[in-house]
Amino acid sequence: VAGKGVRGRCNGKQTAIGSLDWVLEATGGDVSAANGFGDELETYRADHTLVYVGIEGQGVVGCMALLDALRPDVKAVLSRLTQGSGKAGIKEVYMLSGDRQSVVTTVAASVGIQADRAVGGMSP
Repeated sequence: VAGKGVRGRCNGKQTAIGSLDWVLEATGGDVSAANGFGDELETYRADHTLVYVGIEGQGVVGCMALLDALRPDVKAVLSRLTQGSGKAGIKEVYMLSGDRQSVVTTVAASVGIQADRAVGGMSP
C-alpha cells in the first residue's frame, strides 16, 4: 500500500511490514506489543526509519531501524544546481519525504538543505 507498507499472508496469517499505524491496522494488533521495543529503539528514532513487522493474532513481533545511504556526490550536485557558473536556475532546494520529520531534518542537514525546507510525513 503506497506510503504505508506491504501486507500478505504467511502461514495462513495476515502479515504486514511498514509504519506502526499501518501494521496495527493491517493485523488488528495492539499498540502495547510495540511498546516492548521502546528503549532499544530510542537511540535510532531521531535519524533512522523505523519499520515494524506484525502478524495477525500476535500484533507487532519485530522492528527494524533503517538508515538510507546517500550518494557521495549529493552535496556537489546540489551546489552545481544552485551556485556558480553552472547554475541551472534553481533558486531553492526542498526535500520532501514520507519519513518522519526528525529523519528528514537530519538527512537534509547532512547535504546542506535548510531545516525549514525539509518536509517529512508526506504521502505519495
